[in-house]
Amino acid sequence: MLALEKGLTLNLNPPDNKSVYERYMKGTVESEVAIITELIFELIETNN
Repeated sequence: MLALEKGLTLNLNPPDNKSVYERYMKGTVESEVAIITELIFELIETNN
């Protein structure tokens, strides 16, 4: 909700991209915070 108020979107649809899926799973299931953080910053978009 806060991201939308700031004009940001994040599309985490892992099945569409093998690399995104693998990093998402490693970041969430294996608690690899650095990996999930990097993935989020890579995929976040501004709504301009």
